[in-house]
Amino acid sequence: MRTLLFLLLPCSVLAQTAAPYPLQLWKDPTFKRQFLRGYGAATDIEPALNETEREQMQKLSGFMGEKPEACFKALLEVATPESTAEFDFVLGQLAVQLELPGEKAAGFYKTAIKKFPAFRRAHFALGRLMVQQNQFAAAVPSLSRAVELGQADATLMGLLAYCHLAMEQPASAETAYRNALVLQPQSVDWKMGLIRALLKQEKADEVIALCDEMIAADPDKADVWQLQSNAYLAKKDFLKAAANIELMAMRNVATAEDFQRLGDIYMNENMPPAALTAYGRALSLTPPMSLAAALRAVEVLGARGANDEARQFIGRVREAFGKTLADTDKRRLQKTEARIAVANGEAGEAVKILEEVVAVDPLDGEALMILAQHYGDAGEKERAILYYQRAGSITATEADAAVKHAQLLAGMSRLDEAIPLLKRAQSLKPREGVGKFLEELERYQKQRR
Repeated sequence: MRTLLFLLLPCSVLAQTAAPYPLQLWKDPTFKRQFLRGYGAATDIEPALNETEREQMQKLSGFMGEKPEACFKALLEVATPESTAEFDFVLGQLAVQLELPGEKAAGFYKTAIKKFPAFRRAHFALGRLMVQQNQFAAAVPSLSRAVELGQADATLMGLLAYCHLAMEQPASAETAYRNALVLQPQSVDWKMGLIRALLKQEKADEVIALCDEMIAADPDKADVWQLQSNAYLAKKDFLKAAANIELMAMRNVATAEDFQRLGDIYMNENMPPAALTAYGRALSLTPPMSLAAALRAVEVLGARGANDEARQFIGRVREAFGKTLADTDKRRLQKTEARIAVANGEAGEAVKILEEVVAVDPLDGEALMILAQHYGDAGEKERAILYYQRAGSITATEADAAVKHAQLLAGMSRLDEAIPLLKRAQSLKPREGVGKFLEELERYQKQRR
């Protein structure tokens, strides 16, 4: 079964939502120049200044880019509630330039819009600020209003698309990204967004083609290789996904997370030696894979029967994290070692390890379950029952322990004890197979009577 692979998706939409990917736009010199040009009014469609205000603004206009703090203070001194919307807008621009708290700049923009509802630049500026604050749901109405008022440049369409992507609206994001790319076809920001929007809609072939185009232009762009690898995974073309990561490794742009995913792919394809190599590379990078990821890799190897590889990787994990391993982490490693020992017919070694685990933590239900299974297989049924009873008293393993306990009792013809256990297990964790087993036991019990 192909159960190991997964894709990481953006978080649910909140008042402040996680950004879907980092925008390079904010660092783009062209964008900064456009921002500074935003101080100038489009007088045919936006609020005009009176003569006094025009004179004040003319005195400051040449200094806003170079001395924003002085200009901000000067405007605050002369601004009044009756000042035109343009004054409030410029104060908002200066507040952004000075990196003042977002709500302060937003307050100036909102005041400008209240005074002049059709103030297009203010709507766009407020939307842009909300995007920078990761408040995507709040940004969309402002950006959309700017579109209604006649603005439809690449930056605006791209930011709208970015918001839709963050809000899990990939179809709307795709449309807006395509519009942005018509106007700005070389934008990496908008191409990266379009790829993500397509991937969320499972349009894998389009993603692969667009990634090929971007890789040809910049072969060292790791996130494009990663997205193309995700597209291959979506198509279940696992070896091509693996080849992408191997190519990233050749270019020294693969991360520990990439190698971890590569290991998962190789395990999915039943290639344990290759998986061990990939996990090992993830562990040896700087920064290395996390301890949680390393423990998961150990358990993946052990669960899939790659016992030799699992043992080797356990050794590497202990070497890498030995001094920082918590007791719970040590027990996870020990339990995997015990399973390997059982699989290799080394029952004595497995029991020794597990007894050590439960001696330290009597409430480790998983270890108790393994011990119960061992003693049951070894013919020590009553001892196995004791361990199943202990595991059944622990919430995390109660349902599974009840099923295993019932199976053991059924094999001993103790149906009166087995049936209540199965009913309890079904009330906690309903499963079709357990339900059928319960029906069979109840039918057989009636026949015996």
